Amino acid sequence: MQCHLCYGTLYCWGNSTIYITSYLRQFDSSLTTHDTLPIFAGALLGQAITMPVGGYLEDVLGGQVTSLISALLIATSSFLSAQCTTVTTMLLCQLLFGVGMGTGYVPPMVGEESRAKSDERRAASNERRAKQERVVAFHR
Repeated sequence: MQCHLCYGTLYCWGNSTIYITSYLRQFDSSLTTHDTLPIFAGALLGQAITMPVGGYLEDVLGGQVTSLISALLIATSSFLSAQCTTVTTMLLCQLLFGVGMGTGYVPPMVGEESRAKSDERRAASNERRAKQERVVAFHR
C-alpha cells in the first residue's frame, strides 16, 4: 500500500505542482510553476540512484526491513516538505522522498520475483540431476 501511495504522489505531480507553487509563493512571490519543476526531477533522481541500493538492502536485510527503512525515509521527507520555504529545500526533501521510493518500491518486488525464478531453476536442476543419477544407477 505504501508503495502505491508513493507512486500516486509522484505521478500526480502535474496536479499538485500548482498547490506547491502556491504554497512556496508565500515566501517568494516571484515563483512560477516552471520554477518548481526541478522538484519533480529530484524525486525521480533519488529513486533512480537508490534502486540498486534498495536491491542490495533487500538481499541483506530482507523485504520487511527494507520497506520499513523506505517508509521512514518517505515519512521524514513528507514531514520536512511541510516545513520548506524555498524551492531548494523542497527539492532536497523530494530527493529524500525519491530515495525512500527507490529503496522500498521496486527492489522487494523484483527480489521476490527473481528469488522465485531462482528457486524454480534450482528445483529443475535438482530434478535433472536426480534423473541422471537414476539412469546411471540403473546401468550399473
